[in-house]
Amino acid sequence: MENRKLEIDELSYDGIKKQLKSFLRGQTRFKDFDFEGSNMNVLIELLAYNTYYNSLYDNFTLNEVFLDSASKRESAVSIVKLLSYTPKSFTCSTAIVDVTMKFDSTSNELLMQKGQTFTSMIDGKTFTFVTNEDNLVYRRPDGTFLFPNLKIYGGQLINQTFIVDPFSKFLISNKTVDLSTLKVVVYSNSTETVGSTFTLSDNVTSATENSEIYFLKENETGFYEIEFGNGKIGKLLEYGNLVRIEYIASSIEDSNGCASFTLSTSSNSTINSIKVKTKQKAIGWSEKETLEEIKFNAPRHHMTQNRGVNAFDFETLTKRYFSNCKSVIAWGGESNIPVAYNTVFVCVQPKTGTYLTADEKKVLVNEILKPKTFPSTKIQIVDSDFIFLKIYSNVYCDSNKSILTKSEIMSLVKQNILNFCANGQKFNTSLKYSQLVSSIDKSEKSIVNNITTIELFKIIAPKININGTYTIDFCNQLSKEESSIRTSGFYLQDSNVVYYIENDNNENLVLYYIQDSEKIVVNKHQGTVDFVKGIVKINGVNISSLNTNEFTVHAKPASFDIFGKNNTIIDVNADDVVVEVQNQKDSEKTTAIYQ
Repeated sequence: MENRKLEIDELSYDGIKKQLKSFLRGQTRFKDFDFEGSNMNVLIELLAYNTYYNSLYDNFTLNEVFLDSASKRESAVSIVKLLSYTPKSFTCSTAIVDVTMKFDSTSNELLMQKGQTFTSMIDGKTFTFVTNEDNLVYRRPDGTFLFPNLKIYGGQLINQTFIVDPFSKFLISNKTVDLSTLKVVVYSNSTETVGSTFTLSDNVTSATENSEIYFLKENETGFYEIEFGNGKIGKLLEYGNLVRIEYIASSIEDSNGCASFTLSTSSNSTINSIKVKTKQKAIGWSEKETLEEIKFNAPRHHMTQNRGVNAFDFETLTKRYFSNCKSVIAWGGESNIPVAYNTVFVCVQPKTGTYLTADEKKVLVNEILKPKTFPSTKIQIVDSDFIFLKIYSNVYCDSNKSILTKSEIMSLVKQNILNFCANGQKFNTSLKYSQLVSSIDKSEKSIVNNITTIELFKIIAPKININGTYTIDFCNQLSKEESSIRTSGFYLQDSNVVYYIENDNNENLVLYYIQDSEKIVVNKHQGTVDFVKGIVKINGVNISSLNTNEFTVHAKPASFDIFGKNNTIIDVNADDVVVEVQNQKDSEKTTAIYQ
């Protein structure tokens, strides 16, 4: 009896070929057939190849249907259209300058037109910046014209026009467009000089058939398209209308950090002198949203429904609309210390710089978050709070298993430690000691084991010549050992000795100085330590100056598993990693701190 059962559990080429032969051997006419030595083998290989090729193609195609498995950016862009999500465009860097001009003229007013260009250079590369609006100023008593707080954008001002017809597509022709600078004006015909400004729709529920709105989408080639209403949701354009769009196309390369600007003028300019003073260097440049960012942000943006109600919403809105954002965390005032009801706290780790500038905080609150939440909700932007680590690692090696020198092994271990810690330089992350130790062991094949310790420290801004109180939250339980808490050295008023603060064997901080290698205690109650909560409080110390560049407070943690909370970021600098390599057999040691 013939066996016509076909097994289809193999996906590899060889497996498919084997199952095809097994199927044919189950039939009477091919029972004793020698497949390997016949032309039939060629046909079987062709069938196996075709089956394998189709299975791969179908697998790749099916993966692109789902957001989680999509591997092509255009596939993800197409999928997130169903979530009403438009991937974020390039964002221009922006700078703020004051421009002072002086020239021979009888006019008492001076207009700087939109599109005025400036140039700046950084790292040997020249970047162009432009204004995005007209600026009119008047002559000052000293005869000069001052353009104060001029906002300039890194890129070029672009204009495009379209005539509406039944087949019109309103394609933005530059892939580096900064959509936040896009302006859309519709004229009734090509001869009209006054048009209607259309705005981007972010809420169709309030749109009517006469709403002057437009929509944006990214097409399969990576260009953005403008779409207008259909007469039911948004105003329907008429045949012959003229559409004029204006936008700034961002520089392709990162122009953040540009700080010195030159105003571009024509050769026949009558201006006698120009001074450009930088008030804020260029910040905020970012590239178009990547595939991974789209896959992460789109579902979360859909969940927020473009409104800020809970902390998660504020995080998502910040990531979506604020360009200078590497990571963000938000929390409600009910979980803050101290409690602040009806308040949302937002902390942003910027892509450029350590903290957000005052202007960036205003933009984030007033232009991005406030319009999308309840009027009564208070939004407070707080700065990141850094906990720095000092890592000491004694590494034991078997010299017979490696051709590397000790200094080379130290370099490998140090770089591995820095790479490991870099993964945790975000909000709400932790450093797992067991994983760190394991990572060190894997740095080089000759490493047998390591003994690694961790110390916490914070950099404090001292209140010079002021009787100040300092509260330092390490966010981790601290060791109760004596001298586990200590400060760097400082001077007090009317004193030329260096003072220090450390904890005693209780919960008190003591103030002392060193004389003839002995500690001379000045105050046994200079502050307190809450070892469980990890809070150190220094009371009433009047610092006149420091004996080091920074005032630091160091603490030994109760556990080497280090945790962050709220706006805390765990950070490690290269200078704070000390590696010692010791041969396991001869105990020969070399110590180095790499600069």
